[in-house]
Amino acid sequence: MNLTENFTQWLAMGEALLAYIETALYLEHDRHLALAEGRKDPNKLRNATITTQKGLFDTGDDPAAKYARPEFASCPVTPLSSYEKEISVIQKYAMSNPANFAQVMLFSPLSANVSFAKHWDNFPVVMTILRHFFPNGVPKIEDLKKVIAAFNEKYSTVAATVSGWKYDTILHVWNNKENLWQSVRKAATTGDDVDLLSALIQIPGVAPVKAGFMAQLIFGRSGCLDTHNIDIYSKAWPDLAKDLNAADWGKSGAKGGEINKKTLEGLKKYTATIEKFKQRGIGTKELWDVWVDFVGYMYKSIIDGGHGLYADLEPALNPNEPKYQGLKTDINKMKITATGKKLDGIVPVPTITGHGSGGGAGATHTIAAKDPFDSLRAFKAQQAGDDTPDWARAVKRDVDPRTQMPYNKIMHATPAMLRYFGPALSDSGEVDIDKVKDIIQRRIANYDVGVHSKEEERALKHLNDMIASNTGLFKSYSDDEIALAAQELETLRKKGAEMERGSSGFGM
Repeated sequence: MNLTENFTQWLAMGEALLAYIETALYLEHDRHLALAEGRKDPNKLRNATITTQKGLFDTGDDPAAKYARPEFASCPVTPLSSYEKEISVIQKYAMSNPANFAQVMLFSPLSANVSFAKHWDNFPVVMTILRHFFPNGVPKIEDLKKVIAAFNEKYSTVAATVSGWKYDTILHVWNNKENLWQSVRKAATTGDDVDLLSALIQIPGVAPVKAGFMAQLIFGRSGCLDTHNIDIYSKAWPDLAKDLNAADWGKSGAKGGEINKKTLEGLKKYTATIEKFKQRGIGTKELWDVWVDFVGYMYKSIIDGGHGLYADLEPALNPNEPKYQGLKTDINKMKITATGKKLDGIVPVPTITGHGSGGGAGATHTIAAKDPFDSLRAFKAQQAGDDTPDWARAVKRDVDPRTQMPYNKIMHATPAMLRYFGPALSDSGEVDIDKVKDIIQRRIANYDVGVHSKEEERALKHLNDMIASNTGLFKSYSDDEIALAAQELETLRKKGAEMERGSSGFGM
């Protein structure tokens, strides 16, 4: 290229930049003029058009085009990346103190075996409970189980996120957050992903896949080779299919701080597979971007009605980039209802789309690094119709006018955090911590009353059956046995009355 061509290209770029700035100034002037005249903010109208009407890549009513690969409209100057957009906020939050570090760590294992959108909804509630009801650690697992069971409103059941082995995970991470803050960060300093993941899989319930997700969130290393990624890369790279067998990677587990040989070998296989991906241009960032791009569009494709789960925000990636060309294929997924039940029919879902729903799926991760009270404020602002950040509106709550509930039937129209703790938030945005604690205490008390009411019902039936059986010629029960049953019933009634007066008998 000669000097004249260089100058011509530079001049064209300068003219384009000036045009961009001029357009931006006109738009800003128009916005201020509209506000001065009492009209609505044009920016809000533009955003509403994008998010509430047909998306950039929607195919209209043509059934033949419903599952066609969306075409990316344009190639931006700066390469698109959901990972680069979200990750700096997450890592800065995690590295600020032990409690924040523990919070981000928990986001990964608690996402297992639950809809990611549902997990996003529940996570701030879980962290509110841990931060403000168990700030110094959970005394015993039964205490945590009781609190989680108390937050069981329909469509906002926190037990969807916390159940089974996850109680052990929470207790270990939250009760040892200062030690983990030191030991895990120390393991990261070696630069060896085997060392880092070895430290993480010692947490109960954390196998290599979720350890990879934790390392990805906090340290920008490794990645999460879940079932969706296994489907994508096994088909795109059939020569690596043998390396994508989750059974070869092992499970969590280390006793006394030592990992056995079999577990270590599985972990080495996992990290070796991640390294093979890097050699083909798919590193930590790309693993994230491809996953959220695929999952975002997948739910639009497979959920009956096509509403999807995630908001249409900025695309997660540019599908025209060379590194993604070899990954373009289709993965067959089963259709489901809005409640998640399987339907007859298989849908081919494209692996690389550039659809805005990928940005929505990516933005859900940022809630891992938000103070739960910030989530509460953002959700209240969203409900009031105010502007809110992408992470707070990442999950769609499109309401069916017939039912006044979201089309996504696993979600409530009101975010779980706002539904449970909204009364503790003032109009000025201040959160009353004492009120938060009181809400938790009252829920525990109501839960206990409900449990003991059932026990009381069973005790009353038992007493009545004993009395009825003694009306015949021969007595089945002695007077002492009947008196003991009556005494047990009276004890339950007194305990229930105490709980209704607000004494749960459950200390912090």
